[in-house]
Amino acid sequence: MSKLLHPRARLVKIRNVRSGLYTRSQILFLLEESLELTATDIARKVEMSYSRVLRQLRNLERERIVERSEERPFTWRSTPYGQQALFGARSSKEV
Repeated sequence: MSKLLHPRARLVKIRNVRSGLYTRSQILFLLEESLELTATDIARKVEMSYSRVLRQLRNLERERIVERSEERPFTWRSTPYGQQALFGARSSKEV
């Protein structure tokens, strides 16, 4: 079965294992559609555990691809750096 990878899912500061790439891709595609969501909402929509989603959100935050709001309830959104994939050709890879 092939899955689409988001162009910004591959990170520099961590090892990119397949499951992490797929999880980050699903999160990033979802944030492109919804713009701003809580980690709980993301976990429900991608049908993954909260801890798995939060771990990947923090990995994405370290590389400035997403950011968390400063007020509760904490919401996550793409940063301008992370939204580069929205402009130009959408070069999603299939694996």
